[in-house]
Amino acid sequence: MPEIMPLAPMLDSAFVLHRYSYQETSLLLKMFTRAHGLVSLIVKNVKKKQSDAYGILQCFQPLNIEYTLTKEVGTLKQFERVGIAPVLHNTELYSAFYLNELLLFLLPPHDAMPYIFDLYAQTLSQLEHHVELNLRLFELNLLKNLGFLPELTHDERAKPIMAEAHYWVTPGHLPKLLTQMQHSPLYVFRGEDLKNILAGCWSPETLKVAKRLCRIFIEQHTRGKTFKSRELFVAAQSMLA
Repeated sequence: MPEIMPLAPMLDSAFVLHRYSYQETSLLLKMFTRAHGLVSLIVKNVKKKQSDAYGILQCFQPLNIEYTLTKEVGTLKQFERVGIAPVLHNTELYSAFYLNELLLFLLPPHDAMPYIFDLYAQTLSQLEHHVELNLRLFELNLLKNLGFLPELTHDERAKPIMAEAHYWVTPGHLPKLLTQMQHSPLYVFRGEDLKNILAGCWSPETLKVAKRLCRIFIEQHTRGKTFKSRELFVAAQSMLA
């Protein structure tokens, strides 16, 4: 990645993905911006949790910000709310934190991805309506936009996917037509399910298949990373059982 020289203050749209305490009065923010992608910014003199600044710099709150950017850590100069943050509870909230972790784990720093930024904002606003569908759509579009998901319209022989056939789908390869079922079931997909995913024909079964498909490629590119949102969700579910 080329060296980034200090710039004059910039105006941008942004979301806080994660925040950390920094020294005694400041915060270190991992932010997703529309113009520069994933950036790390320090905001100074946030003295207490009850301050207005601390309350504004929350995850999922759309922001307009002014900041300077350097090679590693920039400085947040000004910020303001833009509209109202979505009201998220229970599964919706854990799912939103999962989206943040996906972006933090998968996006390269300082790489503008306005399509993913807009997709993230739209997904946050839609989570309360259908969590599973919106999660799958976000994962599929994110993986495709990053070049991690292969084309699922044709197999490795450049033949169209057949609904009645079964295919072996693994990272880095086009789907492989199976003539016998000796492969791991984790990587085996019905052609009909692949076609339904591409066509957006969402049944409960297709959503389950899409989740398995996305999980294969996400785990390939986040190997060794722990999704705390999943752990918290499982812990919360066990408490309710």
